[in-house]
Amino acid sequence: MLEELTSARTLINASLDVIDVTRWAGNSNDANFIAGQLRLLYDNILEAKQTLKGETGQKSWWENPIDEKVCIVRSIERVAVTNLEFQIFDSAFPRNLSFQMSIADAALVLEVRTLEAAGATAPAGSLSGFGFRERFALAIGAAAAPIHDEVGQTYQYQGHEVRVREKLRVESIDPSLLAVMAKLSALEHSTAMSRRALDIVMGKDE
Repeated sequence: MLEELTSARTLINASLDVIDVTRWAGNSNDANFIAGQLRLLYDNILEAKQTLKGETGQKSWWENPIDEKVCIVRSIERVAVTNLEFQIFDSAFPRNLSFQMSIADAALVLEVRTLEAAGATAPAGSLSGFGFRERFALAIGAAAAPIHDEVGQTYQYQGHEVRVREKLRVESIDPSLLAVMAKLSALEHSTAMSRRALDIVMGKDE
C-alpha cells in the first residue's frame, strides 16, 4: 500500500465526516460554525490534492527502506498446449538493491537503486544483474562512470554508509489518479467559492 494513497483516502474520509457533522451536529444557522466547517473541509481537500501531487513531506529513500520480508518474485513461465502454467520462485530481497514506489503529479513513480559500500574502490558484483553492464563495458574498453543525480553522495541506509552505483526512475501516468486529481481540484474550487460567498455575507470580505 502506497503511503500517498493511504493519506489521500484518510483525508477524503475526514472530509465526508466534516460534511456529516455539519449536517447532523452543531447549529446550522450559526454562520461562524458553518465558516469553520467549510475551512476544515477546504483544508482536507487541499491536503489530499497535494498528497497526490507529491507535495507533502515524504520520507527519502534511505529513510524508508523496503521491508526485508518482501521478496522479489522471479517468475519462469511454462506454456503448455492446453493451458498456461506459472512457476514462481521467491528469493530474499537483495541487500544492495533499494526499491521505492511513490506518487507524484498523479503518476506512479518507481525508483530502483543498486548500492555499494561507501568505502568500496571498485564496483562489487550485483545480485540484481545490473553489474553485468559495467563488466561488459569494462571488457570492451568502454567503461564509463554511471551518470545520475546522486553520484558521489553517501547515505546512511539500514545502518550502513552507502553510495548509489546506478539509479533507475520510471514514471507512469495513472488515469484513475488523474480523475481523482480533477475531482479534488473541482471540489477545492467549489469550497473556496462557498467560503468567499459566506465571508461576504458575514461582512468579512470587502
